[in-house]
Amino acid sequence: MLIVIYITGNYEVNIGLTSGLTAGITVAYSTWGYQLFKFERHKYLQGPEVALPFYYFNKEQNKVDNFIKEIKEEKKRYFREKFMNIDKNSDLEALPFTFKRLLDQDYIAEQEYNELIEYIAQRKLIDGSLNN
Repeated sequence: MLIVIYITGNYEVNIGLTSGLTAGITVAYSTWGYQLFKFERHKYLQGPEVALPFYYFNKEQNKVDNFIKEIKEEKKRYFREKFMNIDKNSDLEALPFTFKRLLDQDYIAEQEYNELIEYIAQRKLIDGSLNN
């Protein structure tokens, strides 16, 4: 450890400065040691309004990662089930915008999006021919 002593012109040790430097070095080493040897980690799952924190120890990192992955998969499944349903009462004009939003948020793949748009176009043709 490096200790610096400030000596004034009359060769007296400046106690205030020495105390301040010692305290500063102690705080710096304490902070460095805490960061180096800390065992608790954290991750945040960002939501639209708040972040959901997860605190864990190193040996539990896989469990936390798997849990976060499950949450994201469940969210994807929920949005797919809620917004990909096409029934006889669905507004065929609004559905492409809904599907585009799902595509932009990576809840559906490009191929699924194209298949849904094609299905809507076919439904419009069928519904139009039945109404005539």
